[in-house]
Amino acid sequence: MAHAAGGGGILGALAATIEDAQYYCAYSSGSDESGQGTSAEPWSTLDKALQYLRDNSPVILNTVRIRIMEMETITASPDFSGIFVLGDLIIEGHDGTNSLYQSGTVASAETSSTTVNLASGDVPADDIYNGGRFFIVYGTNKGVADSIADSTNSGDTITLDSAHDSATDDIYAVVGSAGLTWTGGGMMTIAPTLGKITMYGLQLINIRLAAVPAITELKYLYWNNDGYQGVLYPGVLGVPMPGATINVLYAHLVSNTGTYCVNVASPLQVVFYYNLTSGGHGINAGGNAYVTCYKSYLSHSGKTAIAVQTGGKVFDNQTTNSYAGTITDASYGWTDFA
Repeated sequence: MAHAAGGGGILGALAATIEDAQYYCAYSSGSDESGQGTSAEPWSTLDKALQYLRDNSPVILNTVRIRIMEMETITASPDFSGIFVLGDLIIEGHDGTNSLYQSGTVASAETSSTTVNLASGDVPADDIYNGGRFFIVYGTNKGVADSIADSTNSGDTITLDSAHDSATDDIYAVVGSAGLTWTGGGMMTIAPTLGKITMYGLQLINIRLAAVPAITELKYLYWNNDGYQGVLYPGVLGVPMPGATINVLYAHLVSNTGTYCVNVASPLQVVFYYNLTSGGHGINAGGNAYVTCYKSYLSHSGKTAIAVQTGGKVFDNQTTNSYAGTITDASYGWTDFA
């Protein structure tokens, strides 16, 4: 990456980016010792990419993409300290040529079939999504979710592990086999010293996001917290940011226990758009947290789909959302904006 020394002010002594850049990490096939951060010679870990930014261009003025090519197992929170994001820092799933995520509308229907016909161009290469996840967030077959066994460029089809129905009004998302698996226990922090982070096309397994920076977007995610509670909490420089907003789009949020898929902490605003939640409980809106739901399906039969705590608020387009499970509204903060 090209970089230059900063000017005056609090960040003046730090080098800054002067152009967009992309860096690649492949946990199993890459190397933190001999890798160059390119698609042909990737590093192994996300931490190595962050260390490179911190050592060379800690002030991000442009768009920097860290592209994760495989699933990485982590036991400690990635070290975002000393990185100042004044432009965009995007962490995304990528195979070195194509993005490992997509959304669209089913091209042609299937009945009780392992085959799903995606929109034209949504399978750019054979095997690209193998080991990834497919889910339908809206439409006749909302709630369908499965692992991807195969993906074929010719015809733009994927093969799922099990047979399902699909219809031409079904809106889907696909996520490839790239992301982070957390085995460290406790809570993982995703936050630079200053600024925002966007995450696209990743599988996040047993990861609880805390101190998430302001105005963050989480898109095309398979976020599975088995035994943990997913947490979204705003913060910059360790301080909660009133009015901070996180957009969560085309994501499948899963909790396989009695915990919530996501707990929205005060004073955060979260917009859920075209999402699926399943497993344990759905969304918990904490005191002074604001949650907007649009065209989402919260599938929690016999459990709580949404809980609104005292002081919390949910803005709900009830003509487009659907729920399986109970709604607990402690603060009577439920508003239908349809």
